[in-house]
Amino acid sequence: MQKEKAQSGILYGIGVGPGEPELLTHKAVQVIECCDTIVVPSESIEECNAFQIVEKLVPDIRKHQLVAWNFPMTRDEKKLEEAHDKICENIEAYLAKGEKVAFLTLGDPAIYSTYTYLSQKIEEHGGYTEMVSGVPSFCAVAARLGISLGEKEEQIHIIPGSYEIEESRQFSGTRIYMKSGRKLKQLKEMLQKESTIRPLEVYSVSNCGKEEEKVFSGVDNIPENSGYFTIVIVKTKDEPVHNSSRFFENRACAYYPCHRDIEQINCMFCYCPMYEMEHCPGTPEYKETNGRKLKICTNCTYPHQAEHYDAIMKVLTHRLKG
Repeated sequence: MQKEKAQSGILYGIGVGPGEPELLTHKAVQVIECCDTIVVPSESIEECNAFQIVEKLVPDIRKHQLVAWNFPMTRDEKKLEEAHDKICENIEAYLAKGEKVAFLTLGDPAIYSTYTYLSQKIEEHGGYTEMVSGVPSFCAVAARLGISLGEKEEQIHIIPGSYEIEESRQFSGTRIYMKSGRKLKQLKEMLQKESTIRPLEVYSVSNCGKEEEKVFSGVDNIPENSGYFTIVIVKTKDEPVHNSSRFFENRACAYYPCHRDIEQINCMFCYCPMYEMEHCPGTPEYKETNGRKLKICTNCTYPHQAEHYDAIMKVLTHRLKG
């Protein structure tokens, strides 16, 4: 795509909220009403959820020029780039005529929105863009549930459906899994295992604010076949740790989890106190290097297994007594 001079028009990325027309902001309505062309990311206008939301509060929206462009759902970077370039080229044609163009997107345009790719390209070509905030879906879900997402020092983590969710177990505070429909089975299994280690508050809401809305509470009640627009909220509950003199798990550590094939990691013996022992109860490997015998404990999880605490303390006590 060739670079063009700055256009006199402007592209608005408009967040229309999660689904309830009443959550569409006053500013969004005003901007939409003053735009010449309305663009939606869909195969057709009628199939677009964002358009259906707006139409209920802007009844004369069909008087505007309506354009639907489908964005490919693929991870093929080349195909995505080609599609974005083509759509940007079409939008720039409107902007070159001085038109105001509204790009409708669910939720907020700053959160995992296709609009971001378009605005970056438009600006690179000298065009003007502006975002109009919308109510994020996870905020609407929290309101629906009547819960707080963050209090005091609590961290909030937003995790997209494409993320390797196993790695998210290390996050403390509140975890928000967005567009998690495809991974609900995997997510449910992960949370069921995690709930045996520490108490969790788990909620699942699909199609928040729509007629087909469904709300579930508890990890065992998460449906495995819910739709694409499903959000799962997980809150870790701070409760006293029993047997804390024998076990603790430091999930805030930059190296956690240091071992993958273990459900519960005891960080009490982070640096193994038996490393210097030639014959320890663990499962180390040995390697000969430059005439020296090296002890390699990379794949040994013995000191990190809670049930081995007494055995390790017995070994240490015996060594101290000489």
